[in-house]
Amino acid sequence: PALEALRKRVDNVNLERVRRMKTRLVRITGRVSKVREEIQRYLDDDSDMRDMYLTRKAHSEDASAPTGTQTRGDRQQLGASSPSNVAPPRSPLGMHGIHVQGDAAQHAFFDVLDDDKDLQELEDLLETYFTHIDSTYRSLNGLNEYIDDLEDLIEIELDSQRNQLIKLELILTTATLSLTCFSVVVGIFGMNIKNNIETEYSMFLVVVILGTIATIGLFLLLLRVCRWYKLF
Repeated sequence: PALEALRKRVDNVNLERVRRMKTRLVRITGRVSKVREEIQRYLDDDSDMRDMYLTRKAHSEDASAPTGTQTRGDRQQLGASSPSNVAPPRSPLGMHGIHVQGDAAQHAFFDVLDDDKDLQELEDLLETYFTHIDSTYRSLNGLNEYIDDLEDLIEIELDSQRNQLIKLELILTTATLSLTCFSVVVGIFGMNIKNNIETEYSMFLVVVILGTIATIGLFLLLLRVCRWYKLF
């Protein structure tokens, strides 16, 4: 709506609204672009995506910890629960491992062969987010392009109005020049020079009529010359 209002009428209020909107738009576009680039970087690097799979990473750290560092409470808790009741840890992106009974359940669920499945699940999730963020990024770019096109249109309209003012100024200047030539004749006859025609009323009419015709003819001639040289 702000852009449409500016397109219909260019004034300070509409220009200020569009300026504030464009400032916010540039800031949001920068943030969206950074998120888009980060997601794209993770999608291009499989090792980074494996590091993002926190469930397997946490299990790997627990498995690499020495058994002697367990506390007495942990041993009592492990001894109180039977191995068959211990549920294998679940993946936050869906469970696809092989379920076995006993202590080997956790190792079977996080089998090395499931790395590709984990990576594929995470990649699908990131691609979904990338699709949404890319759609938003394209919409913001489209709005930016629309604002740029509108600014170009306003510049063209202002240039056209400026050209019209220049044409009007040229016409007025031409008319002023023609009237100045007629004022020269008036100045000549206004001097205190005896020429034996100042007392005849008919000569006054002749001078006025001929001077007016000459002024109009000079004005039209100058306009034709300007059009010939394509000044307007």
